[in-house]
Amino acid sequence: MMSNFTKLVLTLLVTVSTFTLQAQNANVLWEEDFADGLPADWTNIDASDQGAVFTWCNDPATGASNGCPAIFDDNNNLQVPFDAETVLNGFITMDSDALTQLPADHITELTTTAIDLTGETEVWFGAQMHIGVFTLSAVENAILRVSTDNENWTNYTVFPNTTVGARWSENPEVPVINISDSAAGNIVYLQFQWTGNWEYFWNIDDLVLYDGDPRFENDMQVNDFFAASPNYSYPEGQAEAFGFLADVSNQGALDQTGIELNVNIAENGTDVFNTVLAYDPIPIDSTVENVPFAEQFTPTGAAGTTYTGTYSISADVADDNPENDTQSFEFQISDTLFSKAPGIDGVISPGFAGATNFQWAYGAHYHVVNGADKFARTMSFSLIGTEENTGIDAFVALYKVNDDGNGSSDPAALRAVTPEERELLGITIYTIQGTEDFTDIITVPITQLNGDPIALEDNTDYLAMIEFKVEGEIRVTMGANRTLDNSAQDLLMENAGLFRFTQVLSVAEDIDLDDYGTGGFSGATPYVTLSIGDTPVMTSAVPNQLSEENVVKLSPNPASTQVALGLDLVNLSENVEVTIYDAKGSTNRVQNFENIKTANLNLNIRDLAEGMYFVRVRTDEGVAVRNLVVSK
Repeated sequence: MMSNFTKLVLTLLVTVSTFTLQAQNANVLWEEDFADGLPADWTNIDASDQGAVFTWCNDPATGASNGCPAIFDDNNNLQVPFDAETVLNGFITMDSDALTQLPADHITELTTTAIDLTGETEVWFGAQMHIGVFTLSAVENAILRVSTDNENWTNYTVFPNTTVGARWSENPEVPVINISDSAAGNIVYLQFQWTGNWEYFWNIDDLVLYDGDPRFENDMQVNDFFAASPNYSYPEGQAEAFGFLADVSNQGALDQTGIELNVNIAENGTDVFNTVLAYDPIPIDSTVENVPFAEQFTPTGAAGTTYTGTYSISADVADDNPENDTQSFEFQISDTLFSKAPGIDGVISPGFAGATNFQWAYGAHYHVVNGADKFARTMSFSLIGTEENTGIDAFVALYKVNDDGNGSSDPAALRAVTPEERELLGITIYTIQGTEDFTDIITVPITQLNGDPIALEDNTDYLAMIEFKVEGEIRVTMGANRTLDNSAQDLLMENAGLFRFTQVLSVAEDIDLDDYGTGGFSGATPYVTLSIGDTPVMTSAVPNQLSEENVVKLSPNPASTQVALGLDLVNLSENVEVTIYDAKGSTNRVQNFENIKTANLNLNIRDLAEGMYFVRVRTDEGVAVRNLVVSK
C-alpha cells in the first residue's frame, strides 16, 4: 500500500506513447474498427481453457450485459464508459471481472488473420484501448504480439504504466508502437494476449497499421506527474516555501531542442511569481523525470487569498499539439484550515478486510510554522456508514512528531514515524451511526485527554489521524480526493530531506506498536483536515452525542478499584453498552445492560493500571464519552 516515490531521471519510452492519434505523416495500411462485430475468422481462445475470450459490445454505456463490460463508475474506481473515437459503432472487450476468481490464470489470446505487409519497409501499430487490472500488472501481461508463422511471437508492451498499483489505464489509452522489426516486409499475424485472474476488463477499438510514424512531428507534453502546493489550504500565516517539479515527455516524431518549462503563480488572478527550467535536447520517445526547479515560492496572502499555479512547456519549434502543453493546480489561504484536498470526489475502498486484530490508521501530515499562541480546534473527515460497521468507534487522534528523521541519510527513516517519534496529544471518539455518506463531512473537536486545549508549537509537525482498533474484520470506507495526486511534491520534499508528506498510513495487528508510514493509496489524497486558531474549542459537540439532558456521571473520579456510572436518561434505553478504552484507544472491557433509564452501575477497575481512560456509554439515542482517571 505504501507509495514508492523512487523514479529514474531519464526514462526511455522505447516505442510506446499516449496521446490523441492524428496520423500526421503516415498512410493507413490496414484497419479494423469492429463496426461489423468481432471478425469471425479471427482466432479467439483462452489457452487456459476457462472461457476467458473477447466479446463484441455495441454500446459502451450498456454495462455488464450483452457482451459488454461493467463500467466501474463507483467512487473508488471513478471510471466512465469506454471513450474510443468510434466506440459507438462497436468495440471488443474481454471482461475478466465477470469470470470472478478462476482456479488458474486465464490466458486470453485474440489473433487476426494474415495481414500482407510484404511491400512495406516500415510498420507502426496504433489503437485505442482501456484496461483495468487488480491481480496482475498489465505492463507484462496485456501485450501485443506479432508473428510471421502464427507460432513464434515478438512481444510489445501496450500499457507501460498500468501496474496493479495504478490499476487503470487512460481512457482511451492510445499506444503507438513501431513494429517494423517484426512486421515490415512480411505477412504477419497480430495477437492480443492477456494473462490475468479476476481483473477488470480490456476494451479494444480502432486498430490501425501505418507505413510510418503517425504522430505529430513536434509534440512536447507536461505529464500529470507534477508538484502542486503541499497543502490545498493553509491557515493564515502557516504557509512556507515550496518548490516545483514536473515530468516532461517528447510525444512527437522528432527530437526537440531549446526546451523550457515555465512555472507561473497567480495570486487572486494577478501574476506574482515566475521561474523557468531549461532542458537539454530531448529525443523522441523519451521522458525527463524528477528535475527540480532552483527557485521556490512562499505564499504570503491573507485569509481569502486564492492561488493558481501553471506549468507550461515550449521548444525551439512551435508545438503541433498545444493541448498537452500545460498542467495547473490551485491552493488557498484560509482563516484556520489545514487541508490536503479541495474536497471529496471519491473514496479509498473497500477499506481493509483483515484477520482478527487487524487495525489501521489513515490521515494527513501538517507542518505548523507559527504555532505560538495557537491551539488545535477541530478535525474533519468522512466515511461511509453501513449496517455492518454501525457502532464501530473511530478514534480521531492528533499526534506531535518529535523526530522527523532528518538526521538520517536513509529515506525510509524520513518516511516512517515510529511509536517513539509520535506523541499523542488528543483523541476524540466518533461512533459510526451507519447512515453516513462519504460526501458528509464529519467535524469533531480535538482536545487533550483531560479535556484541556491542545497548544501548538512553532515549526512542528503534526499527524491528523483516523484510527480503527476493533477486533476482527474491519470494513470502513473513507472519503478522499481521487483526482488530486500530491506524490510529486512528496518526492520533491523527500529529496530535500524535509518531512512533508500527504498521506500517513498504518496497517498492523497493533498500530500502537507500528510505524506510521508516510505513504498510502496511489493517486488518492486523504480528506482529513485540521483547524487551528487563537482560541481553543471548548465545546464537546460530537455527531451522535447524547443530549445534555441525559445525565452520565462517574464517581469517584479519580478512582482506584471501582467506579460508579450514574445514568439518568430522558427515555428508557433498551440497550446500554459501556466500553472502557485506554488513552491510546485500545479496548479494555465491554459490558452490556438492558432496559436502563435511571441506574447506578458499578464498574470494576481493579486490574486497570494507573492512567487516563475513556468510558463510552452507547444508548438507543446516542453516545456519551467521559474521561476516567485511575489512580492506585
